[in-house]
Amino acid sequence: MKNSILFAIVMSGLVLLCSCNSKKAAPAAEPDPEFVTALQSAQKSLVLESNLISGFKIGMTEEQVDSVIQSLYASNSLIHRDDVNEDMIPLRESWEYSVNTSCLEYNIQDKTYYISLNPIYAKGRLTELVCTITNAKGQNLDAPLHVIFSKFFEQSERGKSFKKFTNKDENGEEMIFFIKDNLEIVFFPQSPDETGEVKGTIQYVNIPGLDEIEEENKEKDQDLINSL
Repeated sequence: MKNSILFAIVMSGLVLLCSCNSKKAAPAAEPDPEFVTALQSAQKSLVLESNLISGFKIGMTEEQVDSVIQSLYASNSLIHRDDVNEDMIPLRESWEYSVNTSCLEYNIQDKTYYISLNPIYAKGRLTELVCTITNAKGQNLDAPLHVIFSKFFEQSERGKSFKKFTNKDENGEEMIFFIKDNLEIVFFPQSPDETGEVKGTIQYVNIPGLDEIEEENKEKDQDLINSL
């Protein structure tokens, strides 16, 4: 099982990317041996890196995640997903905001970006956080969204302590990986949506927790089989 999980870790960014792409995926390149070694070490690591984005942490319960959302709402750091890039924004109550309906509003270097959140839990604890980056309407970019945010991270004090790796998808788009201790952070592009807009993705993964995710998925599959 360890070998299969490691392979899933190595290909995790590629799998997520290809699942959003209608084109046939090109054969996967052989992974960088240093990258594989870093992932093997991460799989055996204690959970030393837990901080994710805007106060979210590996190991949080759903109630704790909701508490962070409420704190972000109170500090005017959120926008409702339905209101992103809309000209008319309605007044909303705090109860309308949850992790699944909220976007973080980021203002960096005089530009505005919105980040939606998709938490993944294992045994009731936050194990992965998948974030989608959307550009503000009419805002010109000098690089793809995932590249812009990877540079923000890489140039930060925290980012400088992570080991960086890169790979390319079947369209030649660069995917950027950062690994330190137990935590992997992946930056990659999404396929164009119906308007032609290309959004970016930030995926935070607690590598040791992937064992638990796989176990829970097997249990769900077995429960489904038993119910037939």
